[in-house]
Amino acid sequence: MSIQDDIKMYLQYKEDLAELEDQVSTVKSRIRELETEIIQQMGDDGIAGMKIDGKSIGINRRLRAGAKAEFGGIKGLVEMFNKHNMAEMCTETVSAARLGSWVSDYDPEGMLSEDQIRRAMIEGGVPDEIAEALHIYEQFSLSVRKG
Repeated sequence: MSIQDDIKMYLQYKEDLAELEDQVSTVKSRIRELETEIIQQMGDDGIAGMKIDGKSIGINRRLRAGAKAEFGGIKGLVEMFNKHNMAEMCTETVSAARLGSWVSDYDPEGMLSEDQIRRAMIEGGVPDEIAEALHIYEQFSLSVRKG
């Protein structure tokens, strides 16, 4: 098989995938609509659960919570938890996307090796400890545009 044939097959698979994703999106949307209707009907009829076609159907309730913007959002909530000695409610994380973008700033041309990027970071003022603690790697994928 030639590279052109491989690319044509790749493009066909991309189109097939886009169509399937549209179908999945439509099915998921319909499932959400039906779920809302069924939950309402079961609640109205006082039905906690039932069996249909050998499958048990029941209503699950999960409480969710989030930070209100008017109280400072996540940052404000973290400050309140810390203020009231409830720091165990909070965890610190590093955003992978932001970290990747930050590291990319040290290789604007996209031509440096991992070691060269690390040296550029250290020369740019990043502490050695942080530069050494980073796993820097490349990922490649094909881009496809119409036209």
